[in-house]
Amino acid sequence: ILTTHVGSLIRPPELQAFLRKKQAGEPFDHAAYDQCLRDSVTAVVQRQAEAGAFTDVIYSLSAGVFLIAADGSIAHANARAREILALNNLLRAVGGRLATVDPRGNPALRDALVAAALGDAAIGGKGTALPLMSLDGTCHVIHVLPLGASARRAAFGAAAAAVFVAKAAFEA
Repeated sequence: ILTTHVGSLIRPPELQAFLRKKQAGEPFDHAAYDQCLRDSVTAVVQRQAEAGAFTDVIYSLSAGVFLIAADGSIAHANARAREILALNNLLRAVGGRLATVDPRGNPALRDALVAAALGDAAIGGKGTALPLMSLDGTCHVIHVLPLGASARRAAFGAAAAAVFVAKAAFEA
């Protein structure tokens, strides 16, 4: 049975035009409306599936992953990221924003997050990596990846940047 929940999903402009005509009692092409409805539902469900796949990946990573909104607030954190915050040894949340425990690291982190929020051109599509030492002397790498103007952002909604946190691995 084909069912739709278009009322609760994003409505593309093409579908909105049909719905306005339908609500106003104006004539419209029913076959074109049906096709537009099917296409719209398929597209929205596809985007939701892609976002779900990205979410599954984020939760499966051993690195801490924070999604940062354009205003700098923490929009999401996976389990490892929440553990990192709870340890209060490397990163912390201050007013809902990501900060380093050692205040000397904050300017670089803040600059990277601002650049990421401005988009790929400001920080580079590959992002930036910041070395950071925890209070116990363990070396970490914080990788800030912009999510602007790309398919990545569509999957993560309001997030403007992804911040990956992992212990640094040194080769002997």
